[in-house]
Amino acid sequence: VSVEVTSEEPEEIIRQARDYTKLAENIAVKVTVTDSKGNSLLPVIQKLVSEDIRVNVTAMTTFNQAILAAKAIDAACPSKINFISIFGGRISEEQGVEQAFKVIKDVRVWLDFHGLKNIEIIVGSVRSPENVEHWAKTGAHILTIPPEVIAKSLLSARTKETVSQFIEDAKKSMEQ
Repeated sequence: VSVEVTSEEPEEIIRQARDYTKLAENIAVKVTVTDSKGNSLLPVIQKLVSEDIRVNVTAMTTFNQAILAAKAIDAACPSKINFISIFGGRISEEQGVEQAFKVIKDVRVWLDFHGLKNIEIIVGSVRSPENVEHWAKTGAHILTIPPEVIAKSLLSARTKETVSQFIEDAKKSMEQ
């Protein structure tokens, strides 16, 4: 369960994170990679992980942001799985779906190359069934998919036809 901090001030982020982790063992504290002015929050992230607080570093749209976040997490010697969230939809809007795929895939390759097994990739901003299909192939650990996109991803004329035939055949077999 990811719980988002509501401040950009390092001391307040740390205070909130400490409070949130008292709620349950499976809490991951969502912290943006930078504040709204572009100042790095990596030292805060490293401090939280060093205190055994699980983090979900979020709002990332570049390879560099993701690997720097991963390095900050790894430098704190995590005992738990932590997360880096890449906003695939936002990358796609600016640079195309191919670039989003490349960023996500390259981050996964980089994590694997460096043996960073305590860091998992979450892909957010999934906006279409095509996004699901592309980004599932990147090796990302988690896709955050809105319900309406899940519903669209399940649609297929051939599947509907097959289900109708399946029901009809079952009814016929029951009549015999």
